[in-house]
Amino acid sequence: MLSQRLRICGLRQAIQQIRDNDESFQYELFKVAQAKGYYKPSNEATQKEIDNVKNQLNN
Repeated sequence: MLSQRLRICGLRQAIQQIRDNDESFQYELFKVAQAKGYYKPSNEATQKEIDNVKNQLNN
């Protein structure tokens, strides 16, 4: 039972490390794209657009 828990814990840590590494890579990629001018943020949503999405989610 203990060895199974240790394996599960080790698997969880491995998955978490993979996810953390991927998140770091994505952020570095974003910074490079931003520095080169490839990234253009979208315009802020209007209140009408926000309300429309809220209505869609509530229905």
